[in-house]
Amino acid sequence: MASKYRFIDLFCGIGGFRLALERLGAKCVFSSDIDVFAQQTYFDNFSEKPLGDITQIEAKDIPSIDRQGTTLCL
Repeated sequence: MASKYRFIDLFCGIGGFRLALERLGAKCVFSSDIDVFAQQTYFDNFSEKPLGDITQIEAKDIPSIDRQGTTLCL
């Protein structure tokens, strides 16, 4: 199935939001989380390691998207 849209997953945690969007046909093109344990679990789940601290990533290094996925636990 072709992707309906591309999204980035900021503060991605272990990837629950990504899993939901991909089940709807979306494609994750970038992920970021500062927590090293979340990064490892994300890698175990998706075979991709999220980049770290979003404040240290240049905007030019983030792919263009149709939607932004952000997971926040307050």
